[in-house]
Amino acid sequence: MARIIVFHYSPAARVPKLTPAECASIRAKYDDALRAHPGVVLHGVFVASNGQGICEWEAPDVATVQRIITQVDGHPPRDGAVAVTKII
Repeated sequence: MARIIVFHYSPAARVPKLTPAECASIRAKYDDALRAHPGVVLHGVFVASNGQGICEWEAPDVATVQRIITQVDGHPPRDGAVAVTKII
């Protein structure tokens, strides 16, 4: 599996302020989608106070993550996604 980072930097891609209930609802939608993708893990969504952030995934490839996000959110990642390798 690869480590995939999804970016949320541009104004259109920023994560809005969410209540705990909204976060739980979104997570439940992703958990539902992940049942069809054994081994794929959404490690988390990490966001700054201005809504910029990243999502960290473990998946076979970027295309798999893009498909899951499109299924749940109705569109692919707006700021893109990349497979990364730990170097330090």
